[in-house]
Amino acid sequence: MTEQNVPIVVVFGRPGAGKTTIAEAADKLLKDKHNVEEIITLDLDVCIPQWMKDNFTNGIYPTLAQRDQFAGLASASLIMT
Repeated sequence: MTEQNVPIVVVFGRPGAGKTTIAEAADKLLKDKHNVEEIITLDLDVCIPQWMKDNFTNGIYPTLAQRDQFAGLASASLIMT
C-alpha cells in the first residue's frame, strides 16, 4: 500500500443542523475544484464513545480539543481498516 495525502473533512453539529448537506457540498468541492477522485465517507455516529453519548443526552457537547481528538481517532480507525 502506498502512502498518499487524503483530505479529511469532519462536520460536527446537532441533529438537524445540516451536517449531511455540508458534507455533500464538501464532497462536491473536493471533486470539482481540487481534482480528488475518490472520497471515503464515514458516519462518525458509529464511532461515538458512550461517555460522549451520555453527555449529548444531557445537552453537553465536546470541547474543540475533544472534537479534535475524536476526529483523529475516528480517522485513524478508518485508515487502518
